[in-house]
Amino acid sequence: YQPTHNDVILNDTVAVRISPIGSNFTESLYDEVNYKYGESKFIEGWGAVANTIYIWLYQDNFNNYFSPYNTYDAAIESYRFCYENGAVLMFNQGQLIQIAPTAFAIFKDYINAKSYFNVNVNYKDVEETFFENYFMDAKEPIR
Repeated sequence: YQPTHNDVILNDTVAVRISPIGSNFTESLYDEVNYKYGESKFIEGWGAVANTIYIWLYQDNFNNYFSPYNTYDAAIESYRFCYENGAVLMFNQGQLIQIAPTAFAIFKDYINAKSYFNVNVNYKDVEETFFENYFMDAKEPIR
């Protein structure tokens, strides 16, 4: 994407907050399903005219809150996509607001903690470290 004119480029003091609510968060923002419906294109378009972009993503299915929602490996790729398109802040809303989150909700927060500041971390390495340290001897049966 390229700006149509220099006058449409936002001032450095202006930030854009994007919430691609129509995305399929079980797939990365690179995935065709997210391009097909325009969510990824929307982020790319704003990246062409804004120097400061904040992204609000979702890692839970709020229509069926306690059902598993497999956003694990897609999250890191989506953060990478956002970063490459100018995002300086990414928030991935999930279950941690509840009193007793599941171990898998905690795993999502661990993924966030590892990848928010380094979008190039390897998902398999993050997963292995978490399972090794959180579940210890039970890591294989839990998988």
